[in-house]
Amino acid sequence: MSTGTFDPDELEFLAEDIFVTIIPNVKFPIFYMLSGDIGPMEPNIPVEVPLWLAVHMRQRRQCRLVVPEWLSLEALMEQKDRELKLDLFGEVPGPFYVEMSQIILDNFTEEIPDSNKIRRLVKDIIDIRLSKLRGTVGLHVKKSEMYAVVNNITQIELCSLRNLLTRGMDQLDMLKNAGLHNAGGASQSFSDDSSALEVSSMNPS
Repeated sequence: MSTGTFDPDELEFLAEDIFVTIIPNVKFPIFYMLSGDIGPMEPNIPVEVPLWLAVHMRQRRQCRLVVPEWLSLEALMEQKDRELKLDLFGEVPGPFYVEMSQIILDNFTEEIPDSNKIRRLVKDIIDIRLSKLRGTVGLHVKKSEMYAVVNNITQIELCSLRNLLTRGMDQLDMLKNAGLHNAGGASQSFSDDSSALEVSSMNPS
């Protein structure tokens, strides 16, 4: 199986490079970075910085975060409703919204109204989408289709899919070794086909 996925640590590293808006309470000159200049920073003037720098400054009480609109209670409730209504996958705020939401909620809780409700909504959205993904993969496997194109899937979801299929194949191997593989034709079919199933995603912009 080829999914072209990163592992969760790599995805979190990539998410930390996404720019967010902060309001500093200190003054800094321009930071000259390989990826581009950051700053200058003046107290109480919004500025865009990479998420990793926002976390670094927040830990030193040097800034507060302007919470992204997509992480508001209203926006997440709307996103959850869309996912529940759609058979397919709805659009997501960005390719690393799961990783970003976790980093932000872990480091900027004091600045996020209803942070517990927001954390729960994010989890609900993830669970709904993973349930759809499992159903989609299961359908293609039953049809003996070796390739599937799925829109609006993020890398972290593909990573979860890889782990899901790996665990499933391991369990089926255990059944085979125990001499139980002839008990269920559907399970045998899943084992034979899933090893060759390739999932491709159209990443959200």
